[in-house]
Amino acid sequence: VDVSTCLMNIGVTSLECGDPHTGMKYLEAALPGLKSYLGERHPTIATCFMNLGAFNMECGNPKKGREYLEAALPLLQIG
Repeated sequence: VDVSTCLMNIGVTSLECGDPHTGMKYLEAALPGLKSYLGERHPTIATCFMNLGAFNMECGNPKKGREYLEAALPLLQIG
């Protein structure tokens, strides 16, 4: 999970540095490892989905961004 977490952090940093396209690539690379280690319903998966949603919106892909944000929502709901 350390590698996947590092990939996720590089992705977020890329967005903050003005390069959301690179950030998306790192987040997409992190997601399978995070899911494998943490499971499909872990809050970190939701965070990754939310970041991917924001990145897609930043890159002019609001439809794809919304899909990621909608995927994150059930992971964040209690109960």
